[in-house]
Amino acid sequence: MQSIVGVDIDGGRRKMLQCYFNAKQFGEVTVMETRHGYHLYILVDRELTVEENFYMRRVLGDDWQRLQYDELKRDLGLIDFIDTLFVTKRERDGSTYHVKEIDPLTPPMYVPRQVFKR
Repeated sequence: MQSIVGVDIDGGRRKMLQCYFNAKQFGEVTVMETRHGYHLYILVDRELTVEENFYMRRVLGDDWQRLQYDELKRDLGLIDFIDTLFVTKRERDGSTYHVKEIDPLTPPMYVPRQVFKR
């Protein structure tokens, strides 16, 4: 049996890469880019307990509020709703936004500042 552990990284590329390389110790990692950061999905080769899931997410730097909500869900007996990451989000204006898979090792494209100078 396998488990998938989701980690929500709010922040920049450096934080995502740190999480990515640490997560590689646990299994295969897929990275999705969001508007405010990244979602990492770690495929672990064995079934994890809820406490092991929490431990991995803490070690990897998962969003602390997400962890708190999931601990509350655990305490309420809502185990099936723990560790949920969304791939589509509805914005306040009614539009939708989809996260996209990226290759974390491909450097981002930078445009030199002088291109924009007049």
